[in-house]
Amino acid sequence: MSFSMDAGGPPNASEFRDLAASEKRFRDLANSMPQIVWIASADGAVHYLNDRYYDITGVSRDAVGDPAWHPAVHPEDLPAMRARWLRSVETGEPYEHEFRFGVPGGDEYRWSLAQARPARDRHGNITAWYGTVTDIHERKRREDHLAWLTDELDQRVKNNLAALISLAEQSLPMAASLADYAESLTGRMRSYAYVHEALTGGGWSGASLADLVRRVVESTVAPSRRVVKDGPDLRLGARAAASIAMVVHELKSNAERHGSLAGAGAVVLAWNVDQPSDTLRLSWREAPPEADTAAVDHDSILQGEPIDERRRRFGLLLADGIAKRQLRGRLDVVRTSAGADADLVCSLRALAD
Repeated sequence: MSFSMDAGGPPNASEFRDLAASEKRFRDLANSMPQIVWIASADGAVHYLNDRYYDITGVSRDAVGDPAWHPAVHPEDLPAMRARWLRSVETGEPYEHEFRFGVPGGDEYRWSLAQARPARDRHGNITAWYGTVTDIHERKRREDHLAWLTDELDQRVKNNLAALISLAEQSLPMAASLADYAESLTGRMRSYAYVHEALTGGGWSGASLADLVRRVVESTVAPSRRVVKDGPDLRLGARAAASIAMVVHELKSNAERHGSLAGAGAVVLAWNVDQPSDTLRLSWREAPPEADTAAVDHDSILQGEPIDERRRRFGLLLADGIAKRQLRGRLDVVRTSAGADADLVCSLRALAD
């Protein structure tokens, strides 16, 4: 904003009106901005703040200058913010800094981005600084969430790779042939892939037990070889989802090779929560071809010949180890005329991991 002078005299009334109108236009423009707009002198002292600043902070409009900034800035961010601003004032380089900004005396702060550029005269000397403060809180939240997802994914991938390597090493000595080894290892890797799909669909915050069971069971079981599934929909943590999926996979694989699913039989897979004991009970009941699956009592106590651990095949041994070490529970398995029945029992607390 400038005005002319006649013969070195003071501005006339018309020039005063023009100056006032120009200043009003500037204030109207600055106050219409969604950001905080501010002006500082060449030495860095703030002498103008638009209405947006006072609306956000509740600071008195008489508080103009450096002290006006201090109450609104998070105490932990103030030293770095001031040091960055003083460096720009000293060097003339553009100012840009992220910090938390809020109501003085309050406990709610939002991430903000302060930016300023210097204005210079024809000799290159700084005459003023013009700046803004922009709310970037939602952007910072998205960035933090993305960083968390990246770290989580990295950790999960490492864990899954380690688990797959362990499975590959343990499966080989127990395989009857190379083809048997390839088939069993492929099935276990496929189950891990289904876990990954389910977790990705849930943003890696967890997975649905019903959806996970469906994915694992329906990956290989033909429609004529029925697996009846029933139970409440529970949310599983990422680690618990992988563990449950592997237990179900091993039970299914055992039934496909040696039990009811090797022929025309069926399986009733059901789960329920026991509130008094705060536990999950997942039951696997194999039925012969002629059986009515609706009549299968999946709540009944296991009846059959207990399978000694030394006689269990590798898949059931693996499932038993997962139940004990990762789910902090137990897997009871008995031999029946149709194949093998099993009960997985674990605490709900373990399912949140």
